[in-house]
Amino acid sequence: MRSSSKNPCPDGHARLWRACAALLALLVCLSGHADTAAGGEREDLAAAIALWNKRLEAAKDPDLADRWALIARKLGGLYAAAGNLKEARPLLFDAMRWHEEQGPERELTASLLALGIVCQGLGDTAPALAYLSRAVMLAQRLKQPAWEVAGLSALGVAQLRVGEPRAALKDLEAALALRRRLGDRRGEAATEANIGIACLSLGKYAAALDHFKTAQGIQEELGLRLDKARTLADIAAAYERLGAYRTAAENLEKALVICETTGPRADHASVLTALGRVEVLLGDCVSAIGRHERALELLDDLGSRDLYAAALADLGAIHESLGATQRALELHKQALAVFQDLGDRTGEAAGLRRVGAVHARMGHHGRALQKLEQALKICRELRDDRAEILTLGSLGNAYLAAGRLQSAKSRHEQALARARGNKERAFEASTLGNLGLVHMQLNEPKRALELQEQALAIARELGLRRTVLLNRWGIALARLALGEPEATREQVRLAAEEIDASIAGLDDVAGPDAREVWAGLFDVGVLAAAALGDAEEAFACMEHGRARSLLDALGGRATLAALTLPPELAEAEARARDKERLALLAKRAARRTGRRSEIQRCQRALDDARRAVAAIVVRAQRDARAAADIVHPEPPDLATVQRSVREGEVLVVYALVGARAFAVVITHADRRLVELGSATEIRAVCQDLQPENTESAPGPSVVRLRRLVVEPLALRKDTTRLLVCPHDALSYIPMTLLVPGLDVVYVPSGASYV
Repeated sequence: MRSSSKNPCPDGHARLWRACAALLALLVCLSGHADTAAGGEREDLAAAIALWNKRLEAAKDPDLADRWALIARKLGGLYAAAGNLKEARPLLFDAMRWHEEQGPERELTASLLALGIVCQGLGDTAPALAYLSRAVMLAQRLKQPAWEVAGLSALGVAQLRVGEPRAALKDLEAALALRRRLGDRRGEAATEANIGIACLSLGKYAAALDHFKTAQGIQEELGLRLDKARTLADIAAAYERLGAYRTAAENLEKALVICETTGPRADHASVLTALGRVEVLLGDCVSAIGRHERALELLDDLGSRDLYAAALADLGAIHESLGATQRALELHKQALAVFQDLGDRTGEAAGLRRVGAVHARMGHHGRALQKLEQALKICRELRDDRAEILTLGSLGNAYLAAGRLQSAKSRHEQALARARGNKERAFEASTLGNLGLVHMQLNEPKRALELQEQALAIARELGLRRTVLLNRWGIALARLALGEPEATREQVRLAAEEIDASIAGLDDVAGPDAREVWAGLFDVGVLAAAALGDAEEAFACMEHGRARSLLDALGGRATLAALTLPPELAEAEARARDKERLALLAKRAARRTGRRSEIQRCQRALDDARRAVAAIVVRAQRDARAAADIVHPEPPDLATVQRSVREGEVLVVYALVGARAFAVVITHADRRLVELGSATEIRAVCQDLQPENTESAPGPSVVRLRRLVVEPLALRKDTTRLLVCPHDALSYIPMTLLVPGLDVVYVPSGASYV
C-alpha cells in the first residue's frame, strides 16, 4: 500500500489493476464468456448481463436454488468484469453462502475466489484476505492449479494492500511459478508486474524495473495495450521513487493515451492522479489540480473507496504545497477516515502523517505530534522503511515548529540515515534542508550552510523545483547569519525567478496563497539589503510580492486586460494567448506520437506563439503604459518610481520583518532606507491603538506609534502629501492620526503608483 506523505507511487492503483486482471482470468472460467471477459466488445458484455439477469429471475423457484447459486455467481462475475463491483459483491456473497452450506467444495472454491477478488477491488482487504486464503487452501486440496494461481495472485495483492510486501512476495513468486507451468503468458506478465510492486515497497528499485520491463515485453508480444498502459504506470512509479520525474511523466503520458481510449475508469483515474503528482514535483501545479479533479469525477461512482481516498490525499498535498492549509486539512481528514474504515493500516499511517504535518504547519503542535507519533508506530509495526523516513521527517519538522530542537535534530538525523541507506535521493535532499534549518535554530549557521548546499546540489540534479526554492531560502538565511549579505541577495534573486516560473498560471484564488508561501524569503532579502544599506534592493524585495499579489487579488490578468487596456490591445493579447495555448496542446499531442519531426515542428510553432505574446506585451507597455503596468506588473526599479513622485510628495514603503522594521522613503530628490523602531513594539502599539478624539491632544498610543514609524522618516517641512504603502500591522492603522495636516494616500505597491 502507499506510504508517501505526498501520496506517492500508484501502487494501490497498480494492485487494483492486477487484481482485475486476475479476476477477468477467473471469470473466463466462471461465466463462459471468454471473449468478453478477455476484453471484447462491451455491448456483448451488457447483453450477457441482461441474459443472466433474466435467468436469475427465472431461477427464483425454491426447487431451483442450487441452479440459482450458480447463476448468481456467473452474473456477479459478469458485473465485476464490467467494472460494477458494487453490484457483483452481494450476488457473489449469496452464492458463496449457498455453496458453503450445500457444497460441493469445487463450487465453494470458485465462489470464494470471485468474492475475495471483488472485495479486494472494493478496498475491503480484511474479508478479501479471509476469502482468498480459504480459496487457495481448497484449490490445493482439490488439485485445481488454475484456481490456485488465481488465488495466490489475488492474495499477494491483498497482502500488499495491508502493508505486508514480504508475505506478498512469497505468494506472488509461487503464483509466477504456476503461471509458467500452465503456459499462462498474460497471467505471467501480470504477476511479474505485481512482484515488481512488492520490490518497490521493499525499496528494491532496480529489481522492480526488471520485473516491470519483463511484463511489458510479454504484453507487447501479446498485443495487450491496456495491460501495457498499467505497466507503463508501474515503471513510472519506479522512476518517481528514483527521482527521475521527467522520465516518469513520459511513461505516464504514454499510459494516459491508451487509457483515454480503451481503459476503464479506475485505470484512467489512476494514471491521471499519478501524472498530476509528478507534475507537482516538476512545478506544474495548475495541470496537477485539473488532473486530480478529473480523477475524482471518474472515481465518484466507481465504488473503489481506497482509490478515491488516495486521490483526495493527492489533491490535499497539492493544496498544501500552495499554502491552502485549511483546504488541505479537510481533504486529508476525509482520506484518513476512509482508510481507517477500510482497515488499511498503511493508508492510515500515511493519512495520520499528512494530517499531523498540516497541523504542525498551522501551529497546532500538540495535535501534530500526537498524529505523527501514531503514524510512526504503525510504520514500524508494518516495517515500511519508506513510510518511516517520511514520518521521521514530518516529526522532525513538527518538533522544530514546537521549539524542541534536540528532538527535531534527532528525528531528522534518523530520517537522513534511512534515506541514504534506501537510496531515496529526493528524501535525502529534503531531509538535508530540514536538518539545516534545525542547525540554524541551534545557532550553527556554518553547518546549516553546508547541509543546504548539499541539498541544493541533489535537488537541482533531480529537477525538484520546490526543494530548490526551499534550499535557496535556507542558504540565504545561513549566509545572512554569517555576515554575507551580498551572497544572501544573490540567492533571493535566483529564488524570485524560480517562484515566478513555478506558480505562473494559477487562478486568482490559488495565486495569492501560493505567493504567500514564499513571503518570508523576501523578508530575508530586505534584511540583506539593510545590511548593505541598499535602498534599491530593499525596495525591490518589498515590491516583488506586492505587485504580483495585487494582480492576483484583482481578478487575474485576463480580467484586468479587458477592463484597462485599449480594446484592440486586449483583443490582440487574447488572440495571441489562445494561439499559445493551442500550440502548447499541439506540442503535447506530438510528444505522445514520439515522431521527432512532428515534435520539432510543434515546438517551432509554440516558440512563434510565445514571441507573438511577448510582442503584444511590449506594445501594450509602449502604447498604453499605465494600463499595461497593472496587467503585466513587473516590480519597477526605484529610479522609475522616484521619477513619478512629485514635488512635495513622499512615498513611504514599510516592511516589518521579524523583530525589525524598515521603510524606504522616496522623494523627487532622494531615496533612503530607514530602520524604524522595534517591529514587535510597533505590532503591540497597533494592537492597542484606540482612535482618540483628534480635535484634542493625541493620546499616548498615537504619540508612541508616531515616534516609532513617522519621526524616523525625517520628513521635510515642505511635505504636503504622504503616499503610504503599509505592511503587516500598519495596514490596519489610520495614518491620518499620525501625520495631521498632511494629505494621506494609500497605495498597495510602488508599481500601482508609477
